[in-house]
Amino acid sequence: ILNHLTKTVKQDDTTKRATLYTAFSAYSKEPLNLFLSGPSSIGKSYTTLEALKYAPEEDVWSLGGLSPKAIIHDYGEYDGENRRYITTLSKKILVFLESPHYETYNTLKPILSHDKREITFKFTDTTKKGLRTKTVVIRGWPATIFCTTGSKYLEELATRSLTITPEMSELKYGEANIMESSQMLR
Repeated sequence: ILNHLTKTVKQDDTTKRATLYTAFSAYSKEPLNLFLSGPSSIGKSYTTLEALKYAPEEDVWSLGGLSPKAIIHDYGEYDGENRRYITTLSKKILVFLESPHYETYNTLKPILSHDKREITFKFTDTTKKGLRTKTVVIRGWPATIFCTTGSKYLEELATRSLTITPEMSELKYGEANIMESSQMLR
């Protein structure tokens, strides 16, 4: 896979390996969390999206953003017997192409920490009859990849993840430009 990925992602072997290992860890007992940090336009999203072409499409959630409670409100199946929604994140790969809001990180912290295999969230929801309490259970842990330019929250989340910065070398940019040029000529 790494040899094949090298056809579209030049240099940056550490980032390619870390991204692939994190993605495939979704199918293990202890999925990994990865933060790709660094300035804009160094290949964080590109490398991630190219590497994730090797994962089953239905397992990858490419997120341009995620509001703080969206993962709780969405994706779940209703369990009528226990009057709750269940969202299963096992064998999923969550990819944040942009840094999510700080409150979203707070919602994700117990999931990223692998505190418990089932985590219950309670919230109030407005219905036609007024406010109602809803219960959502997040079951399992996903592999997560964050592509971020800021390091604002990284210190707090560093104990829950791997953090790397993609390579920024003339050789990488030169090889990428040659690859792009040859594709444009086709």
